[in-house]
Amino acid sequence: MSIQDELAEAIAVVNGLPDTRRGGAFVAGVERFVAFLGTIPDNKFSDVTESVVVTLRREADRLVDCIESRLELSGDRSSVQQKLASRVYDIRRNMEQVELWLRHYRGDSPSD
Repeated sequence: MSIQDELAEAIAVVNGLPDTRRGGAFVAGVERFVAFLGTIPDNKFSDVTESVVVTLRREADRLVDCIESRLELSGDRSSVQQKLASRVYDIRRNMEQVELWLRHYRGDSPSD
């Protein structure tokens, strides 16, 4: 599967989450996105374009907003809420790793 195919699948996951009622299904979708983000540095650098990373950032931000909105409603069991809160951290950490990986392979200095 190409990075573009995987990205399209990840976007579909994020798009479907606001309509997901069951907490377990919501968590599973979030975890799929987190796992996808975690695999980005395993790809060839040439496959991960700047536009892919920009799209990933946008979708990660949308997903964090979606999770935070769901947490504000307090409609899920506490175990689901804890998992979701922890996944916000995972999303941010994985996205930061993607951006660091990209800068490293592009040869950007930390101050850029």
